[in-house]
Order: sequence, then structure tokens, then C-alpha cells
Amino acid sequence: MATRYARRSRNNILLGIVAVLCILVAGTLEAADQTEHLKKPPAVLVDPGSYIDSASGKLSYERAAALVRMAFDKEETNSPDFYCAIHVVRWGDDSTVVDKSNWYIYRGRGGRASYGGRWSPARFAGTRIYGSDRLAVLYVHVNVPALTRAAALKELAPKAAAGVTAESLLPANRDAAESVMSSRQQFLRSIGDYIVERAYTKIHYQIDVIKKLPAPIQNLQDAIGMVQGALAEQSLLTLTERVGLYAGDIYDIHHVPSDITITGQLINATPLESTTLELGKQTYDNEGLYYWDVSLGIPVRSVTQLDFEASGGQVFAKEVDSTQLMALMNIFWRPMDTKNVKFALIPSPIVGVALAKKPLTKILAGLSIGLNKVQVYGGYQWSQIEKAPVEAEEVTAPTEDTTEYQGNWVVGINVPVRQVIDFLKAKK
Repeated sequence: MATRYARRSRNNILLGIVAVLCILVAGTLEAADQTEHLKKPPAVLVDPGSYIDSASGKLSYERAAALVRMAFDKEETNSPDFYCAIHVVRWGDDSTVVDKSNWYIYRGRGGRASYGGRWSPARFAGTRIYGSDRLAVLYVHVNVPALTRAAALKELAPKAAAGVTAESLLPANRDAAESVMSSRQQFLRSIGDYIVERAYTKIHYQIDVIKKLPAPIQNLQDAIGMVQGALAEQSLLTLTERVGLYAGDIYDIHHVPSDITITGQLINATPLESTTLELGKQTYDNEGLYYWDVSLGIPVRSVTQLDFEASGGQVFAKEVDSTQLMALMNIFWRPMDTKNVKFALIPSPIVGVALAKKPLTKILAGLSIGLNKVQVYGGYQWSQIEKAPVEAEEVTAPTEDTTEYQGNWVVGINVPVRQVIDFLKAKK
């Protein structure tokens, strides 16, 4: 009776875990994906060289803070929860050639102990966002030909026809009259105190938020999957200066975790045709930190079973016996980036079961610890074995449990699920 009760309790626990995981997965699949647009009219950045290298179109990590504070509320940009995707475009000879395209991800000030840790130049040039439900998007386009409005009005005044003022030809913050064009025969637009070619201002950015499974849930699924015309007289203006155009906005992100893809375009639509120039595309991985993750344990009996991969600097098993694999749940003392778990000398608890159709044939409890480039684990493992036959006068009832657990100490290496899947695929 006690044995049957214990077996029924183990099954109930396993079913409970599966039910909780199903609820977690279902919760991530209910909402639809999200699409936002950045169509705000650009403003003129008079001295872009104070932020961005004019030749390479690159933005330094040190100057990014000043640029972001110029474009957004200063108090908000100082928050560690503030993330801003920045796209810098350097134009070539005209608005049909993108000379340089650089993407960055800026994060507000944060101490070493803050969520996601201290930001760095490497992260600034990367694509990782640590689970934010708000994202600012900012573009800066440099090497844009321009002329001050005052200089343009002075040049147009003597050319204006009787009864027509230069101001009427160049209305503030609007398209210029079609009788006024640049020396390159391009229509013009007034932006603040400057005149620029209209084509440079047809800027559109689309932000696509694609929901995805949390990394630990995805690792769990992967682990389970292993088992299972010409105009009349015109006035031409020569644009002698080079300025930048910028615009930005902040969006609420409805799905975390998610992949956020930002696509920049220059759209020039006329009654006769519409042309689209791709300015660049970047995808950001928006996922937070977790207190747990799922990995695979490979039992090891001797050092000769291990191999060192010089390219990745990782220790892995020379051979992997899929029947011996253990599915491990790693429990962290503090939230961790499960996609880039840093090896630490602080042991973390693990529990595991056999990676098989009957997972409770093996149960493991132990600790995992990182040593340089290898994550190892040790613990006590209970393995289900057949009971030794017992001589008795009465025949054992069919419902009687004929198995028992036998325990022993084990050691092995703790590796990501994807690493094992790729290894087994390569062996096929």
C-alpha cells in the first residue's frame, strides 16, 4: 500500500509540473504580435559632428548619452529601465545612396547590481535587451545637404516675381514652392531654420514585435523534442552646408520576451511612381533574466571521456549516449541571462530526471559549478531497478510494485540543450 501511494505521489508531482509548464507556455501564445511606426517629421541636428563621426557614421558609447538626452526627456533616459535603439545613417552623394548604416542599443545608467548589470561598449554595439516593456527608437541621418533659411530667403528675394515674396516660396516647416528647387533639381522642404531636399525627409521606420517562448521554456521544449516632366522658370538654391536629421519616439512593448525588428526606409511617392530605399534593418533580442533554466547533464566517469574544443574554448564529451542524458533544472541564487550564463564559483542547486519516456527511472539532486570553461555537476542519483525475486508461497499480486530505487553518487558536465542537439545532428 505504501509503495503504491509513493508511486502515485510521484506521478501527481510530475503531472503538476507539466501542468504548470503548459500554463506558462499557453500564456505566451495568447496575444498577437505588435507593429508600430515611426513617422514623426525629422528635426535638424545642426552640429552632428559633436555626436557622430562624420566620415564613418559611427556613434561612440561615450557620446550616446548626450545624444539620447538631447532627443528625449533627460530624467527618463537616466533610468536603468530605459532602452533606446539608435540607427545612424551616413548618406552618400545623394538620397539614393546609403554610405554607412550603424545600429546601437543604449541603456540608461545602471549599477553593477541593477537588472542586467552595468552597460558596456560591447553591449552598446550588440542586440540584447533585458526584458523591457518600453523601447525608444531614434534615428540620426548625417551628411544631409542643407542651407540656412535666412541665406535662402536672401538669395531668392531678387529672383521673386512681382507680387511674390521669398517667404511665400519657402513657407516655414512646409514644402517649398515647386518653382524653387536645389541645384540638383530636387524639391525642397523647410525644417526649422534650415532648407533641405525633400527626398531626405520621407523617412519611415517600422517596429515589429514578434513574441516568443521564454528561453527556459524553449530549452525544455527542445529537450522534450529530443524524445519527441520639366518645370517653367525655376529658382535653384545651392545647399552648401551638411546637417543631420533626427527623430525618435518611445513605444510600449506588449510582448516580453520578444524579438524586435526595426526597419528603416526612405519612401518617395509621387503621383506617377513610388520608390522605396532600404536604410537598414536590425533585430533586438528582448528577454529578461531568470531564476531557473533547463540544461542537459552528461554523466562522466573519467577525464578521458572529455574533449576540449579550441575554437569555442569549451569542454564537451567525446561521445554522447542519448540514453544516459539527464534533463536538469538549474536554480540560480539571483536572476541570470540564460543565453549567456557566466561560469561562477558559486554552486547552484540542480534537480534532474532521465531524458526518456519514463523520466522517473532516474532522479538526481545535486549542485552545479562553473570552473573556467566547463560547467560540472555532482549529486546523488536514484535509479529505478527491478527488485530481486523473493521466494514466497503466495503468488505476488499483479498490482504489486516490482521496482525499487538504488542510489549512488554521480558527476558529469552540465551543457546547454542546443549544444547537445547540434552534436547529435552532426553525428547522424
